[in-house]
This record gives sequence, C-alpha cells and structure tokens, in this order.
Amino acid sequence: MTSKKLLFALTAAITAVLFLLSNAYASENTFLTQAYINEKNLDMFMSGSFDKERLSVKAANREADVIDCGTISDKEISVCTTVLVDISTSMPAAAREKVIEFINLKIKNLAKNEQLRIIAFGSEIKMLQDFTSDRYDLNSAAENIKFDGTQSVIYDAIYNTIPDIKLFNDMPCFYRTIVLTDGADYALHGVTKEELLIKLQAQTYPLDVICVNAAQPDAQNKDLSALARISNGKYFDLYPETDVARLASDISASDFFWVRVEIPVEMLDGSTRQIDISDGTNNTSFDMKMSVVDIPTEKTATVSELSSDPQPASYSSSETSIDSTASNDNDDQGLPINTLLLIVMINVGVIAAAATVIVIIVYKNKKKAHQTQTIQHSYPIANSSVKIGETEIVEECDGKEHYSIKISNTANQNDSWILDVFSDIIIGRAESCAVRIDEKSVSREQCKIAANKNGLAISNLSASNKTKLNGTVLVTEVMLHPADNIHFGRVTLRVDHIQKVTDDVPPQTPYPNSSGIGTTKSIF
Repeated sequence: MTSKKLLFALTAAITAVLFLLSNAYASENTFLTQAYINEKNLDMFMSGSFDKERLSVKAANREADVIDCGTISDKEISVCTTVLVDISTSMPAAAREKVIEFINLKIKNLAKNEQLRIIAFGSEIKMLQDFTSDRYDLNSAAENIKFDGTQSVIYDAIYNTIPDIKLFNDMPCFYRTIVLTDGADYALHGVTKEELLIKLQAQTYPLDVICVNAAQPDAQNKDLSALARISNGKYFDLYPETDVARLASDISASDFFWVRVEIPVEMLDGSTRQIDISDGTNNTSFDMKMSVVDIPTEKTATVSELSSDPQPASYSSSETSIDSTASNDNDDQGLPINTLLLIVMINVGVIAAAATVIVIIVYKNKKKAHQTQTIQHSYPIANSSVKIGETEIVEECDGKEHYSIKISNTANQNDSWILDVFSDIIIGRAESCAVRIDEKSVSREQCKIAANKNGLAISNLSASNKTKLNGTVLVTEVMLHPADNIHFGRVTLRVDHIQKVTDDVPPQTPYPNSSGIGTTKSIF
C-alpha cells in the first residue's frame, strides 16, 4: 500500500513539473518590450510569437477587440533605432575598430522599414545624424565618430535621448536604443542609474546594451546587464574577436510581435489596468496606465526636443484584421483534434491538482514542524521591531553575515519595509507574515524571499494566486535585484535596495530605535 502511494505521488509530481515547465518556457519567451496608447488604441510590441487566430487580449479581465497583429517584418511596421556610441577615451582601443565595423554593418543591412539615429557621447551628447534611412548620410555620420571624449556620462546620455513615441500615418512605430559603451561612468551629478532604471521600466522602452571590452570577459557587466534586463532589452559583449556580422543579426528587431487592440472608452480614465495577452500556449501580463479620453479628438503627438520628427519608411497601407468567421470555420474542421486536446488537458489538470494537494499537505506538515521548532528556539527575524511612520524595520538577532532589503508599496511610497534576512521572509495577508499586506486579493502566504550564496531570491507560495516578477509569472526561484517589481493580486511591491552586511557588526541605520553601526556593500 505504501509503494502504491509513493508511485502515485511520484507520477503526479513528475506530471506537475512537466506542466509547470511548459508554462514557464512560454512565459520566459514571450514578454512585453513596448506599449503605448493613442486615443482608444493600445499598441504592444513583444518578443516571441503568438498564434494570430487564437490570440486573446483582456484589459482588467474584459475582452478587448484585436484590430491587427503580426511580426514587425510581416506588417512592415516602422522601426526607429537610436545608436548611442560612447566616444570617451576609456573605450578599449583594441575594440574600437569593431565598434565602427558594427555601426557600418548596421547601416549596410538597414531594413527597408527601419531608420537610424546616430548619437555620440562623452562628457557631452552630440547628435551626428537624426532619424533617416539614407545610407549616405548615415555613413557620413559614422565617419565623424572620434574617440576623443574626456569623460563618459552613460546614464545621462541614455535618459536624455529616449524619444517620445508617436504614430506615423495612424500606424505604430517601434522605438529602441542600442548603446555601445565600456560601462565606465564618471558623472558626479545628473541622472542616476536608479532614475534611469525607473524611466526605462515605466515607459516600457527597450535598451539593447553592447558592452565593449579589450578582451573576452569572464562575466557580464552587472550595471549594464541590469539596464538591459529591466528594459526587456538584450545584452551583448563586444571584444576584438567578436563576430560582428552575427552580433548585428542577433540585435535585429524584425521578429518582434505587434498587437493593436481597442480599449473600451470607459476604461480610458487615467487609471492603471492589467493587460493579459494569450493564445492558449504563450501568455504575458503587464500593468498599463490608461490615457484620459472623453470623446474622439484629432490625434496629436510630440517628440523629444533633441530629435526632429522621424520619417519612418513607407509600408503597405492595407490592414489585415483577424477574421472571426474564418476562425470559426477552422475550429469546426479541427473539432476532433481540439476535443482530444481538451480531454488531455483535463486529465493533466486533474493530475496537476492531485499533485498540488500532495505538495500542500507536505508543506503544511513542514510548516507545523517549523513552527514547533520556532517555539523552542527564537525566530531570527522578528526578534524585535519598530515603526517609523509607515516604514517597518525588523532588527536582526545576531551578527552573522546576512542580507538587508528595502521593499515599498508602489501605490503608497510611505508604506515600506526594511528587513534583515536571516531566514525566509514571508509576504502575504496573514498576521504571521514579516511583510503583511492587508488586501483581500493577496493570499495568506503569497511569496517568500530567501537568501542563497548569490544574494536574495523570491519564489511563489500561493497555489491559487500568481506572483509575478517584472510581469513574468514566478514558477521557480528567481534572483531579486533593485528596481524589480513584485506583483500579486492588486498589489505591486518595488525592491528599493538590497545590501550585504559584513560579518561582525549589524547594519548601520538612521533610525534611533535600532542599534549598532555596521558596514554594508551593495550587491546590485
């Protein structure tokens, strides 16, 4: 009898893992890169691919009408690419020719629907060529690139060259920036890295980063890779042995998927709504701040003062809408296959549910054992706590090496927590949680933050309520970084900072009720 139970539990667990892995694969390969609203239309650009016939878009759980969709290349959607090149003297001399080679190759292979803008920066920002598809003008600009800048102001340069997004002939245009830099920023004032991260994420503006090195690096540049990750862009290394042709191909924007939907007028009230996109296999979700529209008005848009109006390349004016009748016919023809798939999905769902019950039982038993141990031995996090306004500070119990994290509620910046992580930090609605969220849409135990050898990681605990990190549903444990957004229910928490505290002394804190002065270092 015991063997049968063990076999059933093992089979259910394997099935559940395969089911979760398939969902995780879809989520990791489809994510938002850019979205903006013009009157009632929401235009979205995503990595990955979707089935156009089965595509569904919901705004605040309400079905939105899909007007058109497809890849950028198929729909000939205009692309405006800013090439931002660091010309400071710190740029490795051995790789400078590769930088110029990449820019020339990007100009040579310019897509018919793409325009380039070339900007150089050192201690100052210089416009070498505004948006154009004229290869002669672009080549002339590339010839004027000289690595004679005395200093580098990377964050200022990126922040101040992000263009305002606008439509062209009532059609969308995909905007992005490719920055080539060694990552050395000497700015003593101006835009900070944190301010840039917030802007990139808030505007859903993709930033592709090419880190220039004198030799093949052992690891990614942490600061530059954070810029690419937060903006849902790509990160590359460039060094003297780099295959520049392959790099130029990998950084193409042709395969991005575009969707235009019509948002119901009553939702255009300036509020923030959750957008869910799915084709039954691939899915992604994100929060979108709606514009305010009373009645249809003449379309207006502006661009950054730094750039003049881009003239995106011409494209076909014909629009291909999703034909619901054709979709229904296709469904009728494929009924036996769909029925079989439905049966398989139901069986998988039943098995997954059984596995979930087993996991919950095991988890509860472990939790009871942990609570029993906690009664006998003091819990290392909630030893004592004080509140300064709406900020809760949980003090540590000993002087061992550990991590400290600050989390804040994006809906109320005064509602924040500073936590020293000696053991698991539980976030949820239950009173026993270290971070307690009094909100009905939050599970009693929603998610967990734990320390490992690489830093702090987050994992989901709720079986009924998804936890998302930067718009991606958590399936396995994922590392946390500053500026990450943790979303569940109707709540979004932001990671303000993460610090590693040294061995002998507790962390320094400006609050009078906490004790000790220590040394901390950022692990960002």
